[in-house]
Amino acid sequence: MLAIITRWLVVSWITCLVPRLAVVFVTSAATDYTYFQNPAISLNSYWYPLYKIIAATLWMVSCHILPLYIFFHVCLHALIGPLVYFLTQQLKLSNKIAWLSVAGVAFLPYYVSMASQQPQAGIVVTLFAGMIVSFMHWHTHGYKLKSGLIFALLSFLIIGIRSNTLILVCFFYGFGIWHFLKSPLSRQTWLKKMIPLFLSGFCLAGLLGLLSLKMYRDTGHFKPFPPLSGYNLYLSNNALVPYYAKRYYVSGYLEELEHDHGLPANIRRETDPYIRDRLLAKIAFTYMYTHPIQTLANFGWKTIRYWDIRLDDANNTSFLKNLLYTLPYTIYVLLALVGSAILYKQNRFAFLIVQSSIILFWLPHVLYQGVIRNRMTTEFLLLILASVAVCFFLKPIKNTWLEKIK
Repeated sequence: MLAIITRWLVVSWITCLVPRLAVVFVTSAATDYTYFQNPAISLNSYWYPLYKIIAATLWMVSCHILPLYIFFHVCLHALIGPLVYFLTQQLKLSNKIAWLSVAGVAFLPYYVSMASQQPQAGIVVTLFAGMIVSFMHWHTHGYKLKSGLIFALLSFLIIGIRSNTLILVCFFYGFGIWHFLKSPLSRQTWLKKMIPLFLSGFCLAGLLGLLSLKMYRDTGHFKPFPPLSGYNLYLSNNALVPYYAKRYYVSGYLEELEHDHGLPANIRRETDPYIRDRLLAKIAFTYMYTHPIQTLANFGWKTIRYWDIRLDDANNTSFLKNLLYTLPYTIYVLLALVGSAILYKQNRFAFLIVQSSIILFWLPHVLYQGVIRNRMTTEFLLLILASVAVCFFLKPIKNTWLEKIK
């Protein structure tokens, strides 16, 4: 049985690898890939400190050979295939749902394009899926210590690149505690069984502490995350949010606010980025407190942009590229809504895991800026839900076809 599963995991990886390699082969390398050849160039995206370590490691392992460096990235991106396959098996979904989901992540145009244009984003998707898979493995095997340490490590890696995932990680730990509390065991027994769970949490806290220590050594501030929270809060909570949310010219629509209006003078004078970030957060929270109605409206606009059927830079993008995003997304998001209802009736546990992962990743973006590239981190979960709906609709059709043959 293990050999069969391993074989299908390899097949699912190759299925995702081939289209990504094809796209990389026919397109020129993005500046995020060529950074180490020329560090003076401007990056396409902000690199989180932890991704800088990952990228530098891959560059070293590739012996500074650009095609090999890109190949290693693409291999990591393609891991989304076996991870999705393994996740559907852990959720006790059918093989048809599993392979439809793998086909979805293998050929979804936006996912495939990450291999050539967004190396960091592709690794984020893989790490996020890996974190969920590791939790499911930990849960199904009774919260053993070894699996718990793997979950802590993968949680640390994804939190280090997408800090908003901390909410979901805490939910998973809370789910584990609830799992033991509701079991008909004596207090002494379930306290003993929860020791690996707490040790995993301590391990995660320790890793974040070590990262904070490194950041303190580099910046003088004992914080595991870069000074971006206040900046994003400032851009995402002001009177101009509706105006910029209606524009489709750049990938980060609210970032244009700084370009057009700049930051307040007292902020520009502050040289310490962490203090500057703290001041920007204070301005944002003051605005939200004094303008509650506009803040709620802003939440709505940011939600629309997060789940948008148009690309963030749709007005400056070709018709074909817009179509390759909008058409598939419109279809599978509608199917995902139906699949959610079906999964709720058929498999409540799978519904809870999938929907919690989607919602808890999205909720922080109601407060902060939410763009499509953020949502794409959880898109494989929408494709799983869509696959549930497709298999549900195809089942009666297949039965009818068999009846006609008989």
